[in-house]
Amino acid sequence: AAAFSAKGLEFFNNANYKNAAQQFEKAMENNPLDYTHFENAATANYLLGNLEKAEQQIDIVINELNPLNGKCEYIKALIYIKYGDPIGACPLLKTSVDSGYSQAQSAQNQYCNQ
Repeated sequence: AAAFSAKGLEFFNNANYKNAAQQFEKAMENNPLDYTHFENAATANYLLGNLEKAEQQIDIVINELNPLNGKCEYIKALIYIKYGDPIGACPLLKTSVDSGYSQAQSAQNQYCNQ
């Protein structure tokens, strides 16, 4: 799993999100208990516009692996925003910020504090 994940990060850092998603998905299959593989796959699929797949992957992190780091809620919030539902994203952004994930703050300010 680590080798697939490392290769996925390499592709991701070169903006090759299709190959990154494939590598992260292989990492998920090899180690389904490591939430980072699911988060990374979801992020790559989000960037590719594969929103349904990204949402399925991030839901596994939120509902089953639950790392309590705020990042997974932030990713799901971004998916909601991309779907055109910023109001639906607000509870996720609040959870993300409350969990200490500072990147969520600007999105929360932009979409929720009006």
